[in-house]
Amino acid sequence: SVLELTIEDISAKIRAHGVKDHADDLSLPYWAGIVPARVAYGEPRPSDGAAAAMPLPSYVAALA
Repeated sequence: SVLELTIEDISAKIRAHGVKDHADDLSLPYWAGIVPARVAYGEPRPSDGAAAAMPLPSYVAALA
């Protein structure tokens, strides 16, 4: 699937140690926090055809 979004405005901060807003900003009606990002592998699915009869290699099984 392909997803297309039109982004008109965005703001982001990248930090190594969490959120630290200025005291004056704490009363503003905006959300502040952390959204963790993770990468996860799904269940391996063999391709159709002759290769599908091959056993799953250990290096692929280790990912799942």
